[in-house]
Order: sequence, then structure tokens, then C-alpha cells
Amino acid sequence: MQKVIVLAGAKQSGKSTSAKFIHGHLMQQANVIKSFRIDQDNDLLITLPTGQECILDITRNDPEFVKFAAFNVWPYAKVYSFAEELKESCIRIFNLDPQCIYGSDDDKNQPVPHIKWDNISNVVDVEVFQQIQHKLGECLTHRELLQQFGTICRKFYSNCWIQATWSKIREEGFPLAIVDDGRYEDEVDFINKEEGTYVIRLTKRPFKNDNHASELIHKVAKAKFFAEVDNENLTIDEKNNELKTLLEKIL
Repeated sequence: MQKVIVLAGAKQSGKSTSAKFIHGHLMQQANVIKSFRIDQDNDLLITLPTGQECILDITRNDPEFVKFAAFNVWPYAKVYSFAEELKESCIRIFNLDPQCIYGSDDDKNQPVPHIKWDNISNVVDVEVFQQIQHKLGECLTHRELLQQFGTICRKFYSNCWIQATWSKIREEGFPLAIVDDGRYEDEVDFINKEEGTYVIRLTKRPFKNDNHASELIHKVAKAKFFAEVDNENLTIDEKNNELKTLLEKIL
């Protein structure tokens, strides 16, 4: 049976680096690589059987990587994110530059020349319209477009982006799928209804004063999680050792 692990936690709680660690650990177990480590920039460095060391970006989807990953990475684990389907949909629908979606904060804050706040003023609710009135005539940034489009679609079906990710995971059917951006209780509830799923909460919260809805996963009942890694005061190695123990229970 396909297994799905969702790593949930606040921003910078260690979700992405945990996903990288799991990839490295499973690839080493399968003797695809000699060794691996997470470097000071939180990149996954792998040592190939030839002795060559290189960075493995598990989020890549270019043809060269897909060819490599199909035989050397994805048979062991593949990473997904709930935000990915929203980003890819916006790129295709609105003809956006991927660099402005996946790039730096400066890239994401670049305006979208062909989409202005006037274009969405008649599809947002009254409260939002009052908030954007002063922006009429201006262009949305790429970040703002993602936020607004994502919200509008959720009004049709609140779980639309979770469902899109879940459908992709099931369609591709790799033995282990890892979702590395669990942030909301509804994501936890959705995943818990499916077979072969394991939601792991990381407790580290570097920004404890941030009360945005995406930063409240720590308030969700502990019983909703398969396991919790209390990494608030753990070293990276200690956290990874706990993840290894959980993997032994899951796989």
C-alpha cells in the first residue's frame, strides 16, 4: 500500500529539511547513494557511488531531473506540497513567469502587468473590497495573486487545493509520498480520513508572536497526529534520529 507522510508545523519548524533527510536516509538504505548530509544552507548533499558529492534538490521537475529521479529517488520517496497545485495552476492560467512564483521575495513581490485589482473587485466579498479600494488601478503582485486566487477557489470547494495534491499523489502512485508544508487543521482532517496516511507535527516555533491562520497548527489537538516530534530544543541530528524511529514504524 502507498504510504503518505504529511509534515506539519509552523514556518521554519523543520518541515522541508525533514523531508530532505527522509529522502537521503531511504536512498542510502537502498544503496543508491553512499552517504548524505544536510549542510549549513539546509541543502541535501549526497555522495554518489562514484564518490562525487552534489546537491539533490528534491523539488526539481525539469526533464533532466525527472529522468534521474524516476529510477534513483521516487521509487523510495517523492516530495509534494499543498501549495504546489495552486502555484502551477496560476502559472498556466495567468501566464506567469515561474521565477516570480518560486523565486526570492523580491521576485514574488513583482507586479503582474496584466492583472489589476479592478479585475477582481467584483468577485471578492465586501470586507475584502473595502481593504483593496485604495489599490484600485494598481497591479497585483504575484504573491497577492496567489493569495486571492487561492481564496476565491476555496469558496467553491474549501478543500480544493488539498484535493488537487491528494489526487496527484494517488495518480502517480509512488510508494512513499511526503507532503512538506502542512500548516492547517483542515489539511490534517482531510489526510486523516484517507488510508495509509501519517501526519507528523514538528513543534518548533521560531515566530511565536505570529498569529496568522497558517501559524496555528500548534493549537490542534495532539490526538489528531500520528506522532509529534518536539524539536523546540533538539539539535538537527536529534530530530533526525526521532524521524528515523518513526519511519521504522511507518514503513
